[in-house]
Amino acid sequence: MTFSRSVRSEDNGLKSSGEGVILSVAKDPLIACGRASPEGILRSAQDDTARSNELTNHRRKWMKRLFTTSALAISLIMAACGGEPATTAHASPLAAAPEIGKAAPAFQSVDTNGGKHSLADYRGKWVVLEWLNHDCPYVRKYYDNKAMQALQKKWADNGVVWLSVVSSAPGKQGHFPNEKANALTKEKGAVPKAVLVDASGTVGRAYDARTTPHMFVINPQGTMMYMGGIDDKATSRAADLKTARPHVDIALTEAMAGKPVSVPTSQPYGCSVKY
Repeated sequence: MTFSRSVRSEDNGLKSSGEGVILSVAKDPLIACGRASPEGILRSAQDDTARSNELTNHRRKWMKRLFTTSALAISLIMAACGGEPATTAHASPLAAAPEIGKAAPAFQSVDTNGGKHSLADYRGKWVVLEWLNHDCPYVRKYYDNKAMQALQKKWADNGVVWLSVVSSAPGKQGHFPNEKANALTKEKGAVPKAVLVDASGTVGRAYDARTTPHMFVINPQGTMMYMGGIDDKATSRAADLKTARPHVDIALTEAMAGKPVSVPTSQPYGCSVKY
């Protein structure tokens, strides 16, 4: 005759069987063979009950240690992360994306010569913002073939303020010291009004600038008239310049003539802005 009891335990000194550790009162060979006295059976059962209680207490202590250790680990991780999840701790709310027909986002920036610029400075003038990264092949398509320089000169001659904006962060592609940036402007024959240094990405994020180039046309009242790609050929091939629709050139021509812009938005393309 045997008695058995199952309990869950993490005690490594006991044999594990499926759901838990099997405890048997049949520890005595006489009990196992059914030749023990009732007193012996009762005594063995009492011993087993005591052992079961001991295991239960052991399990409680083990679980307490587990929870204490886990809580400590979580506390250390939270402390290392500043008390908040790393992915959301200090996330800044996204600025509202600019919209056609609405006021263009105000900005202030400094150029590669230390000059200060703001959108308000050019109230009453047409403004073009061109996001720039001289290491980007899509940008080189325009600069190496003098196409960007031609646009800059054409519209500057018509009174448009053309501002190139570099939002590459320090150490990332497209960011250069001011002296190098000025040398590149001169070397390429570029003629923007200024090259703005937006190393913090503040202006870029305000305009939701995503690519280089990414283009914006703003009228004298500060209203957004066009935003998107420089043309409709999303490649870095110079040959495509001949057949591309020049979105920015056409937008300026139409808007400055008092006509509606036929294509006010388009998909920007190029290298991602290296914030």
